[in-house]
Amino acid sequence: FRKLWGAAAEIYFILGLDAFLEIGTWKDPGVLFTLCHFVILTRPGFEKKFTPEHLPVDLAGEFCYDAKKEGYLHRSGFGVFPREITALDISSTRIRERIRQGGSIRYLVPPAVEKYIAERNLYRKGI
Repeated sequence: FRKLWGAAAEIYFILGLDAFLEIGTWKDPGVLFTLCHFVILTRPGFEKKFTPEHLPVDLAGEFCYDAKKEGYLHRSGFGVFPREITALDISSTRIRERIRQGGSIRYLVPPAVEKYIAERNLYRKGI
């Protein structure tokens, strides 16, 4: 995305708190925080409030809380912005599971995504 839109582009990586809790296991997590902003959304069944302890332990010292922006700013200038949302419990795992079981994913994904998955027989049992 940086190559496509340039260094000045405002890029946001949006993910659920459950996925963010695993970011320390991702490849080069320290580099990720120098590339874009992160928006961390709560998900049903997980903690409802993001805390500083959720930042990767070995990188936590590189962040400081900015009350005005309601987020944790990384020394690179990018931030981690926790946001609480009220939403359906929709996850990619649950969507794939529904498809494998022959269930509908209508209203769980945009129509174009539903069509793409159906046309390519993605996530079907035995495929």
